[in-house]
Amino acid sequence: MMYFESLANELFLEVFKYLSTSHIYHAFHGLNIRLDELILEYFRNSHLDLRSISKLDFDIIVQEYLPSMLDRITSLCLSDDDDTPGQIDEFFSHGLKLRQLVNLHSLLLNNIRSESIMDTIILDLPYLSNLTHLTFEQCYFASQNTLEKAFTYGNSIWSLPQLICLCFKVNYKYRQSHHIVDKYRRDSGICIHLGLHDYQFHLSIHLICLSRYHFLGNQISYTMMHIYFTKTIFNFLFMITLHESQAGQ
Repeated sequence: MMYFESLANELFLEVFKYLSTSHIYHAFHGLNIRLDELILEYFRNSHLDLRSISKLDFDIIVQEYLPSMLDRITSLCLSDDDDTPGQIDEFFSHGLKLRQLVNLHSLLLNNIRSESIMDTIILDLPYLSNLTHLTFEQCYFASQNTLEKAFTYGNSIWSLPQLICLCFKVNYKYRQSHHIVDKYRRDSGICIHLGLHDYQFHLSIHLICLSRYHFLGNQISYTMMHIYFTKTIFNFLFMITLHESQAGQ
């Protein structure tokens, strides 16, 4: 233990880069005050990934670490998948809000199926003025949403002044379409990656504030696309045109 404790702080911080949030917590938390402070320093300035973490660990991290570093976290992953059901609700139940993460540069949201939770998240996005990367992974965007809500979603996303990459990742039911990616770009340099891997593709209709766009059809095997996807794309393009015409009035 003596030799272990003699290691430099910089070495511990370097080791942390190769470990998940859960592994860092289980391996080093509680050994001594110095390591607890190093964990806190690392979480403040690095990537906080709360996917595949137990509820007990999540509650401890949220209660013991997050309150003192909300304004310093630069990267965060939250998940509501089968390994961490209800995690985002738990995050909010502790009195935390995304808008408190004022220095957040990267945000990944995984398996959000609740429309109310998505609404809460989307409405907090404009407060994240330093956000550069935003990823929705396996998230559900309700197809019955009104046009008004679609504009609200789009305006919240495009109001982010530093955003350079917006990514949607979904699983498609057909094996042949795996790894198909379509890209949109707009004049300000934001690159949007739409992973076309889901039979029900409900999300592109919400991206309604592009001033210009490019549809790279040669990257898509159209024979595998359901008619619903085609209708969604036309809705998407129509909404861009509608938004631009309203902006010009």
